[in-house]
Amino acid sequence: MNERNAASRDDVTVLRAAPPAAASGAGRAGHEAVGAAPAGHLEPGRSEAGRAEAELDTAFKALPGAVAGNGLVRAATPLLLLAVQLRHSAQAPELGALRAACGAKLQRFEGDARQHGVDEKIAMMARYVLCTLLDEAVLAAPWGDSSGWSQRTLLVSFHGETYGGAKVFDLLDRLSREPARYLDLLEMIYLALALGFGGRYLVEPGGQARLADRLTTLHALIRRQRDTPPSELSPHWRGADYRLQAQSGVSPLLVAALASLCMVLATFLFLHTRLNSLSAPISAQLARIGFDRVRLPTAAAPAPAPDLAGLLRGERDAGLLSVDSADGKATIRIAGAAMFPSASAEVDAAQRPLLARVAAALDRLPGRIVVVGHTDDQPVRSLAFRDNFELSARRAQNVGALLAANLRDPRRIEHSGAGDSQPVAVPAQLPANRARNRRVEIVLIPET
Repeated sequence: MNERNAASRDDVTVLRAAPPAAASGAGRAGHEAVGAAPAGHLEPGRSEAGRAEAELDTAFKALPGAVAGNGLVRAATPLLLLAVQLRHSAQAPELGALRAACGAKLQRFEGDARQHGVDEKIAMMARYVLCTLLDEAVLAAPWGDSSGWSQRTLLVSFHGETYGGAKVFDLLDRLSREPARYLDLLEMIYLALALGFGGRYLVEPGGQARLADRLTTLHALIRRQRDTPPSELSPHWRGADYRLQAQSGVSPLLVAALASLCMVLATFLFLHTRLNSLSAPISAQLARIGFDRVRLPTAAAPAPAPDLAGLLRGERDAGLLSVDSADGKATIRIAGAAMFPSASAEVDAAQRPLLARVAAALDRLPGRIVVVGHTDDQPVRSLAFRDNFELSARRAQNVGALLAANLRDPRRIEHSGAGDSQPVAVPAQLPANRARNRRVEIVLIPET
């Protein structure tokens, strides 16, 4: 028997349904001395309280140390048990006896709290919460609505207020600002919430979700103050049978396997990066050879530059692209940062309408269309691409495919990747220049 049970087992109350003959005596019971419960209506026992004790035990498991070090919770335990018992009782007890029993337990709570050294102000706040908890438990019972309990609640009797469902959470907000000072009371409120108290959230739309959030937040606050390892956040996530719990702990073999896997992965990434850096110069030479094939012979006379700049004036003015003319060719430059996510070759969906407008302009002018991808000087760090040249080639291929889809003759499209071999801004190591060098060029070469 644990310490919490030892403190509360002698104060367990079992509720009995009121016999028909007791109806006329209900009024007299309401005027009897506090604690003078009529025999036969509220009898000491353990059978009906078993479920209540099980629920409270489960709630306590979420708060290690809340019993041994919390005198306020120990004093409140009989009332917490009674609230659970009332909530689940199928038949209405004799109300006069119930009021007397609740009053006696609340008075005993005050005395026990004093014995445990609880500050009087904190004890009064705790009593406010407990009165509200018991009132809600009665009204939530199957017989609660027709019991007439709402005409004279415990909160009215002890605090002169009619509804604490909202004020309890206002109180919780204030206490949470000084958790070290009010930790014992915060733990008691947590137990009340874990045992089913909902207050205003029971009638608000979406209240159950917000109530769960409050419980989670409060648990985290208490755990930080107690400085204990994480425990079960909700006491109700699991069934009542705990005999089949799996053993905890991590296998040493599993730890060794994970360590070996990490070493293999690290070695692979190092070799992958090293291989890419060694192959980059070769890729650069190949890229230059491929790009030279799309240049016009130097002996040929330059043809008049196509008027792409005029066709794309709106896009130029908006800063979406630039158009340059040289050697009879027109070159459209689009920044790579806007066109592609980092280390990706997939064209951003927001940029596809721009490429459609570029294709419409190109469709009005004859000539070959060569799409060239460019990157900055930083090596690509992605397993999807061997190096910057492969990344730039894939980007050019994807842009070319989108342009071809909007051309009457898609065979006009060619594409290649130049990697970081043709920077337009130097020194290429400067961050601002790297942004300019990451780009896609669409070159219109007139027919000769």
